Amino acid sequence: MFVEINRQQIKSLFLLNMGGEAMRAKLKNTNFNFKKLIIILLIISLLLISGGIFYLTNYFDANRLKRLVIPRLEENLKREVEIADIGLSFWPQIGINITQFKVHNSRDFENDYLLKLEELNLGVALRPLLSRELEVEQLSFLNPTIYLEKNQAKEINYQLDLAEQQEEDIEVEEEGIKLSLSMDNFQIEGGKIEYIDKINSLTATVEGVESQLGLNLSENRTNLRVDNLAFNSLDLGLEQDNFQLTDFSTNFILKLEENKIEVDDLVANLGNSQLSLAGSHSEAGLNFQLGSELALAELKTMLLPDKELDLRGNLSLNLAAQELDLATIEDDLSELSLNGKLGLEEVVIDGNAFPSPIERINGQLLLKENNISLEELQAHFEEADISSSLQIEDWPGMVTALLNEADSLPGSANIDLKTKGLDIEAIMNELEFEEEAEAIELPNFNLKAGIELEDTHYQNLHLNNVTANLYTEQGELIIDKAVINQKPSALALTGQLSYGDYLATQDLEYLLIDLAVEVDLNLDQLNEELIAFNSDFADYKLTGSILTDWELTFKAADLIDSPLDNLAQLDLSGNLVVDSRDINLPQLNDEVEKIAAKLALDNQELELTDLDIRLTESNLEGQMQLSKWDKLVLFLLDKEEVNNSTLTVDLNSELLAMEELLVYLPEEAKEEDPEQELDLDFISELSLNGQAYIQEFKSEKLFLEELGADFQLTNGLAEIQNLDFKLAEGRAQGEASLDLTKEEPTHQGYLILNQAEVNKILSSWTNFEDHIYGKTDLDLSFSGQSLEFEKLSKNLNLDGEVKINEGNLTHPEIVSNLNNWFNIFEQDSLEFKDLKGQVTLEEGKLYLNNFNTQTARGDIDFEGYSTLEGELNYELSYLLSPEASERLRLPQKEFFYGPDNEQIQLDFKLEGSVLKPEFSWDRSRAEEKIKEEAEKQKEKAKEKTEERVKDEIEELEDRVRDLF
Repeated sequence: MFVEINRQQIKSLFLLNMGGEAMRAKLKNTNFNFKKLIIILLIISLLLISGGIFYLTNYFDANRLKRLVIPRLEENLKREVEIADIGLSFWPQIGINITQFKVHNSRDFENDYLLKLEELNLGVALRPLLSRELEVEQLSFLNPTIYLEKNQAKEINYQLDLAEQQEEDIEVEEEGIKLSLSMDNFQIEGGKIEYIDKINSLTATVEGVESQLGLNLSENRTNLRVDNLAFNSLDLGLEQDNFQLTDFSTNFILKLEENKIEVDDLVANLGNSQLSLAGSHSEAGLNFQLGSELALAELKTMLLPDKELDLRGNLSLNLAAQELDLATIEDDLSELSLNGKLGLEEVVIDGNAFPSPIERINGQLLLKENNISLEELQAHFEEADISSSLQIEDWPGMVTALLNEADSLPGSANIDLKTKGLDIEAIMNELEFEEEAEAIELPNFNLKAGIELEDTHYQNLHLNNVTANLYTEQGELIIDKAVINQKPSALALTGQLSYGDYLATQDLEYLLIDLAVEVDLNLDQLNEELIAFNSDFADYKLTGSILTDWELTFKAADLIDSPLDNLAQLDLSGNLVVDSRDINLPQLNDEVEKIAAKLALDNQELELTDLDIRLTESNLEGQMQLSKWDKLVLFLLDKEEVNNSTLTVDLNSELLAMEELLVYLPEEAKEEDPEQELDLDFISELSLNGQAYIQEFKSEKLFLEELGADFQLTNGLAEIQNLDFKLAEGRAQGEASLDLTKEEPTHQGYLILNQAEVNKILSSWTNFEDHIYGKTDLDLSFSGQSLEFEKLSKNLNLDGEVKINEGNLTHPEIVSNLNNWFNIFEQDSLEFKDLKGQVTLEEGKLYLNNFNTQTARGDIDFEGYSTLEGELNYELSYLLSPEASERLRLPQKEFFYGPDNEQIQLDFKLEGSVLKPEFSWDRSRAEEKIKEEAEKQKEKAKEKTEERVKDEIEELEDRVRDLF
């Protein structure tokens, strides 16, 4: 109340005080009834007030009030306003009553109304009103409903244009009108708020709003005191979850000053959970301090009653900010500075939406200005534990850059992650992945990560320990070291991925990868893992280890688009060491005792060294070099027409057993069609050279020692040079060539064999063993066509000389027959020397031509042939020496003399087969001589009498019969 006192008023008061005593004395002397006067005055006052009230209520009837109020409201709200009834009230206080108050939406929104109110009651105090102060003693809203909406055009129905009203308020202030408004009792009963966001498909409904608050509005300051604000339920209309908030209450103090708003002591309660807030907003910025203590189990019951979710534990939050510029951070969060922490204590989460129940989470998130740190986050699952820490520098700038889809992010992130007992497959099975997910474009940012995965499972694979340290820097992902330990196996990976230019262009040509890989693979362990993965591997047996050390550099585009076409672009180098023992594969018929080798590889050459393969009997050692190996691979894959690679081989062996090697061939290789043709294109393009040395080489019918040779293959022509080996105690040298460019390969060469034991040769290639002994010399040339045995045996040609200096024939059938017939050998053997002759192999027949030798009883000549099937057809002539001829007791020796001498010549035939030879005495030459002699005798006896001649002929025939 404002009171002004001037001089005239002071004078009147003084005179009134001076005459007071006289007035009182005069009244005492009269019979005037003062109480009666007061009653009359009160009645008059009541009549005047009642009349005034009657006049006002009739003058300001509902229609007049509507005409006064509605246009003013519509002008300010820019919306159509409906009022069913409005009236003044004077008891128990001065006020106004409105029923069915509605405010329409001004645009095309889903709901027709912005506000619907069943009843509004406003009561003001009289005395402050006389002093131009508005003191609202009571304000109540009954069942108000507010509809808030954001449509597809991004228009909102609750944005009011109050510019003109603000101008009028300014004019009122300029006129010096001072208005003070206080309100101690503002009540809302049965309130409801509905919110619809058409763009983001969001809906929210708050029902049962109850509120009791106080308001004090002065010239430059407004205080709002909320003693209680509560609602029955908050329902978010989500598609998947029925989100509801029930039994919410809060109280706070809101202070409004010029260019400043302040909230003090805001406390919101939801069951045992509490939220506190204090803050202010002014030209200097936004200051606030937010705190919360949330009981998750109770919140879940209130908010998600229908959700099958086990949620327990406590969540605490303390967050503060100073002088935040909202206008700036709305578009740019880089200046955002927050301080505080978020804590999780014994949090439990279990539900269908989670791949694995979380039995316990503890940790805290700290915010300090523009940095975030996650400290000691620990999560315990049913069979796994996860612990993690995270530090992010300049997270506001990072978020701003992400929202603006910037090519690079400021700040940095440091992550440490540790797990134990994690089942990756179970997690992946629970997560849903889109079949055709959109590509994620990652910006350039600085990241440092340390990862340690212990006791990790994926399908049937169990990894003991996985560690990795990596970071990003200036468009590169650096793998400091990543190690996978599956004891006793391990894999180590280092390198970098350069992606800066790729992010700018989205072209895989600029995504460069440089890696170094080290692998220590235990084959026993691999064998167990394979069997666990698939029982079909139970027939496999692997032992030993494989060590690798690779370095490779490539462009992602080269391997993603057409990897085989761009094989030459791969920069690859490194080593691979294999040391395996007791290998057993179902494709092989026997166990491999050892395989060891070292493979070195770079862009130009593949080198295999320290090769050591050991079978039950055989072994193979050596090394190989393959130049331009990528060209060979591309040629084999039909990616290039020309092969420019060269293979150099150096092989050594203590023993190679051919039958054993055949045993190790896979069954399918043995069953291949023998008629299958060679790949002549591949052979013609293959370039091969090298040398080999085999200490012992044996097969069913052949045994070689100290076998050495140089070989090369160029343009389909294979050449073997410096061939040298020991055969049957002798030494052989030779050369050979093989033309593989023809459909039927042709071959030719020569072989010289010195001082080889004949019996060993015959024992290897024929069944004529243990019959002929001696050292032989061979000088053979050969030629032929085809590599198939059947064809080769039919067209192989041999031509050469054979020589045996000293020998011994011990064939029992031959020697015993000779003794039975002639008794010319003192022993069961036939010694000979200087055997020599010509050998020719044509059309599958082995011809022995002009063979002759010397024995103690004479000279032997023989010739004929044998076939590969074992057929024998030989003729032998034995010319006895004069001494042996003299000693031989043979009637009519003269019929067995050789030509031009008086030495007995015995002729024989060797026929039949190798397995069943037929040795016979050939008498045809002697019989011919006898017939010739008989004819001569006939001529001589012509002159004699016929009887005498007849007697002599009969006598001669008897003598011949006695001879045989």
